[in-house]
Amino acid sequence: MSIPRRLLFHTVTLKQQKGVDRDRNPVYEESELQNVRVDVTRRLQDGLRGVVRADTMTLFVDTRNSRSVKGWARIALVIPKEHDAVVFEGRMYTVTGVTAYYGGGTGVHHYEVILK
Repeated sequence: MSIPRRLLFHTVTLKQQKGVDRDRNPVYEESELQNVRVDVTRRLQDGLRGVVRADTMTLFVDTRNSRSVKGWARIALVIPKEHDAVVFEGRMYTVTGVTAYYGGGTGVHHYEVILK
């Protein structure tokens, strides 16, 4: 069983850090994740100066229907790791957590990636 493809209508760019240059700036390797879903979780929490918005985003990557593309070539599914960057609708988010969810059978059903 997998997440239905009709629910996986987003495409994001994944930037994986592959090192640093001589000025200590991160060097990224880019690939595209297609057939994924991005949901927003809106939350308010108390801060030092009153109520503060603490919205988070969740990226759903299905092991069967999602796919990775680099250039024009399809590659093996790339799962984001912590501290990778994800670009969605022109904004860059940082991966703060990745959780694998298992279905009724063997193996991973889907991954949920927390973005901030």
